[in-house]
Amino acid sequence: MSTESGVTVLPGRVLVVDDDETIRLLARATLELAGYEVSESSDGTAALDVFREISPDLILLDVLLPGKDGFAVCREIRALPAGADIPIVMMTGLDDVESISRAYGAGATDFIVKPINWQILACRVHYIFRASRAFMALRNNEINLLQAKDAAEAANLAKSQFLANMSHEIRTPMNGVIGMTSLLLDTELDKEQREYAEIIKASGAHLVGLISDILDLSKVEAHKMELESSAFNLREMLSGTIDILQLQARAKGLELGVSIDSDMPLLLQGDAGRLRQVLTNLIGNSIKFTPSGSIYVHVQNDREDRDSVTLRVLVRDSGIGIAPDKLELIFEPFTQADGSNTRKYGGSGLGLTICRQLVELMGGEIGLDSVEGEGSVFWFTVVLKKQTVRGVASQQSEPDGCVGKPSPAAKGLSVLLAEDDITNQIVVRTFLVKLGFIVDIAENGREALNALHQKDYDLVLMDCMMPGMNGYEATAAIRDHSSSVRNHDIPVIALTAHVMRSDREKCLGAGMNDYLAKPLEFTALIAMLDKWLGGKAKKCC
Repeated sequence: MSTESGVTVLPGRVLVVDDDETIRLLARATLELAGYEVSESSDGTAALDVFREISPDLILLDVLLPGKDGFAVCREIRALPAGADIPIVMMTGLDDVESISRAYGAGATDFIVKPINWQILACRVHYIFRASRAFMALRNNEINLLQAKDAAEAANLAKSQFLANMSHEIRTPMNGVIGMTSLLLDTELDKEQREYAEIIKASGAHLVGLISDILDLSKVEAHKMELESSAFNLREMLSGTIDILQLQARAKGLELGVSIDSDMPLLLQGDAGRLRQVLTNLIGNSIKFTPSGSIYVHVQNDREDRDSVTLRVLVRDSGIGIAPDKLELIFEPFTQADGSNTRKYGGSGLGLTICRQLVELMGGEIGLDSVEGEGSVFWFTVVLKKQTVRGVASQQSEPDGCVGKPSPAAKGLSVLLAEDDITNQIVVRTFLVKLGFIVDIAENGREALNALHQKDYDLVLMDCMMPGMNGYEATAAIRDHSSSVRNHDIPVIALTAHVMRSDREKCLGAGMNDYLAKPLEFTALIAMLDKWLGGKAKKCC
């Protein structure tokens, strides 16, 4: 690197292409004095050979050359992989608009008219070098950023897959823990034994909740969180959510109330499950961090048009509140306002992060107003569609009252349970037998097909991941009319610890009729049996 007339010169190779020897000599002298390494060529064809040989950093190219003119040479250099970004300065006595346009059209970086001021040329070469290298640095940074982005996305995908696999591996034994505890609680126990069993069940449910939070976060980060859309009644959904949480509130001596503005449309279309998840998390948080007093939920009509409505939900509590400097952190993952609260109150620190992501997916926003020691007001908005006439009719056709469930009159109905985990076999079989079903067990897909060949069943509960032939393969064989099973249309219900939406779609795509996630909730199993055997099993409320 050298300095000429106060200008710092970047070292580099320059190729001068001109049929005038004097021009080449003056260019060489000027540029070598400025610290550049110079090569020469007197015609266009030779210039291409020199370019391939020395790979110059910049080219000074005359327009009027013997053989190939400068326009043709410029185009050919630009067509080469190594010449796509090389600065090319055209030199010519032609200063008309057409010639200048042709030069830039051929790919020239710049244009200088003869007679040449060599001092100005040296400065121009210097600044073109600097601009070119800055451009190359930016492009390399862009390439590096894209590569880093791809690597980060691949790592995120691998993390999400790992979390999904771990969720599956944990949910399977948890199905046994929670299921066996539920069966134990259904037996004769003394007060102390029942208390221990209820603690085990509550702890298991808490662990499953943490697993679900982590899996939800991984789905959001992997952009795999998708919303469903179905008709629901806002008042009924809110009432059901409050009823569930009311037990927790009463256990702490808290008052839990709810109100809905009178102008709020109640028949809506959207993902009621995810909306309930946000409500449950915020109200549950208020219950957790409110030692005494009350929690009040209020639903407002924020905005409304012909097709949609924006709900604003406020959850106000008289709890411990949050310090002003912690408010911005509260929605970050794995964060609680006070680290000591993690030990005192528990929690993964993921719930509010997931709430924020879900609310944003539903077209809204979430926020918090709080005074330390006095309480907090969590609020969020979501945009929901109003129900169409068809949606209203569909909702109103649903029967009132409790979910129908098979009664002991289900005796005589037979279920084939395809499940390889022994504990899960015991849990599900015991529960079904108590309901009056006849239950046979197959430990893999091949055994399930053999059973369906030998005997008529009313329904199959099919685990997806089994050794040998898995549930997907077994279901495909059941639906294949060339197979030997007796009933190719038998209802097949997936039992799986894979709980991504894509897993549900995979089950349905394999020919299964429906889907139950592990850990298995007995109420969900009852509802599923009623759904697919409703014509055979009596209903009771």
